[in-house]
Amino acid sequence: MKMNGKRILTVLVVTIFIISASVFAWGAEAVSFFKTVSLGKEIRNDYAGFAGMKIKVGSKDIKVTELGRYFEKTNTESHELQIVDHKTNQILGSATLDMSKGKADSLGFKYAPLKAPITLKANMEYDIVSNEKLNSDKWFGRTNGNMAKGTVAPVAQILTQIYGGKPPFTQAGNTVNQTYGPVNFKYQAM
Repeated sequence: MKMNGKRILTVLVVTIFIISASVFAWGAEAVSFFKTVSLGKEIRNDYAGFAGMKIKVGSKDIKVTELGRYFEKTNTESHELQIVDHKTNQILGSATLDMSKGKADSLGFKYAPLKAPITLKANMEYDIVSNEKLNSDKWFGRTNGNMAKGTVAPVAQILTQIYGGKPPFTQAGNTVNQTYGPVNFKYQAM
């Protein structure tokens, strides 16, 4: 069967239109909050409780679809990850991440999907945390200001590291742009 150039072009245009319409209907792909990561020098497992970061969302709402934790090569345990409204201490969503399964992304994070996406409101503060077990999986902490940090998407900023047994979490001093873990999330702009 011969096809002339006009038919091939028509088929190509229709195919592109269908693919574009499908992507639009399903929404944009979720992307990582962290764009680069620097781990610092201290790796630890000497704490039991939640550890992570407090963030402040920028001028537009974002939709969080997955929560993540950095994968250190010896990690094999499961971790409960949470998003908490910093003002009300209400747990908005959680996911269980099995560190023994799946592959880490190019930055070293593994993710677990939330049961349903969670909208983080503009200009509001939220806690993103991972439940850590004493003498279990390793994570990156702090030693004299040498903490896990990185560059993040402009949709939010990291205000400080946080930790504690349950909300409200304790802030780890003046640690802007730094996180325990590190923890991460995937989001869609709204």
